[in-house]
Amino acid sequence: AAVAAALMLAPSQLWAQTVGIGTNPQGTIFYNAAAAVGKLMNDDMKVKARIQAYSGSTTFSPLIDKNEVQFGLINAGDADNAWRGVGDYEGHPLKHLRLLAVLFPLRQSCAVPADSKAKTLADIKGLRMPSNFIAMKNYPRVVNAILASVGLSDKDMKSYPVANAFQGFDALGTGKVDVACIGIGLPAIRKVNLQLKDHGGVRFLPIGTSPEGVAAMKKVLPSRPILVKPNPGLVGIKEPTWFMANNIFIATNDKVSDDLAYRLVKTIHQNKEKLVKIMPQFRLLNPDEMYQEHTMPYQAGALRYYKEIGEKELK
Repeated sequence: AAVAAALMLAPSQLWAQTVGIGTNPQGTIFYNAAAAVGKLMNDDMKVKARIQAYSGSTTFSPLIDKNEVQFGLINAGDADNAWRGVGDYEGHPLKHLRLLAVLFPLRQSCAVPADSKAKTLADIKGLRMPSNFIAMKNYPRVVNAILASVGLSDKDMKSYPVANAFQGFDALGTGKVDVACIGIGLPAIRKVNLQLKDHGGVRFLPIGTSPEGVAAMKKVLPSRPILVKPNPGLVGIKEPTWFMANNIFIATNDKVSDDLAYRLVKTIHQNKEKLVKIMPQFRLLNPDEMYQEHTMPYQAGALRYYKEIGEKELK
């Protein structure tokens, strides 16, 4: 938040242009990552980036499609829905959207109080769980992808309606639910871990990794399993634990200049260390895997850069 504020209050100077970066609310990984990219644009590209927070990507993606906002962070599943015009975009495909780069994978699973009898994800069947997520319309899909890895869905759970994933995780800390899903490494997890100190804190459950479970998970949301090892900075991981990972992209539209898109992709590709200093999550950025094939096409300027660095069979 401080980085974003600094971007918007920076001393006036001669910037080549001003652009907007759409993202999720403050306190989310999306917001912090957008602020990091925005700072890089300000410092290294002399492009004035304004961070514009919305309730979710389903809100700002149509604005990017119209070029009312120039860039945004969007997960792989939402990008797929937007391009094909399904799910939250039913009948309204966003055909002007274009991908620029994979920034990093978002690692997610479900957590319980550490003293819970649930030891695996399959054990949570029938427990109280956050639901609805009216302010994060794509999140039920995330939850169902995680559950699908062990043959479950939200229909197997006792429903507790919430506005978003953070309110749902807060409900775990206050005992209103028995299990809640979220991305690891967020401040919200530390808060709930303290609230549940009498229960040993929080403990993340591993997703299913059988071939059938992974296939079921991928059918709900483009994703893959990823093994996360215990780390002092990652609360709730007591032992090596399998999480669901789905890519977070930075996206734009076909109206943004090819030159600007080219420069941004090049700047991200060459400045991982700077991004990590702003936001540690960027340790997961792999400059060699910023281009990954997707149903949504890449912006022409981005493709030009990837071809220059040796990518083949680009689409």
